[in-house]
Amino acid sequence: MRNYRIGKSVFGKTLFACRDFSPGELIFKGRGRLTRRATKYSYQVGWETHFEPSGAAKWVNHSCEPTMGLKIKAGQIPGFFALRAVKKGEELAADYGTFEYRTSVLNKKRCLCGSPRCREKITGFVGLDPAELGRFKGYIADYLLDKRNIATKSTKKHKTV
Repeated sequence: MRNYRIGKSVFGKTLFACRDFSPGELIFKGRGRLTRRATKYSYQVGWETHFEPSGAAKWVNHSCEPTMGLKIKAGQIPGFFALRAVKKGEELAADYGTFEYRTSVLNKKRCLCGSPRCREKITGFVGLDPAELGRFKGYIADYLLDKRNIATKSTKKHKTV
């Protein structure tokens, strides 16, 4: 039995859980390649490294109150884990602010997640309130957690999608 299925939502293609998951449980490992170029579907895994997915990760949408978190070691392909208890049929979404430093293209788009915690636009790490970082403990890309990056995150200029 697969852990997920591809379906449709207001965002277009997306993933849905095919079974229940416990917090911290691996849902799937990313498949794809590492590249220095950001694309529409890539995940930033280092300051100048992106993961270009070839499998399910291509269809992970953003939510300000996500069901999944990514464990990303600098420059490696991520694993996708349940952030909380996830029920069969729930959408599997991630908060892009936990792995993208800045989401230049998406910043101009209104967030449609509908969560009570919705930030109203899809932001990268620079758009996360520092008070929110605790709820994503263990699921923020390593390269973003350098103390200098957190203290000066709004002043850095890095090219991302």
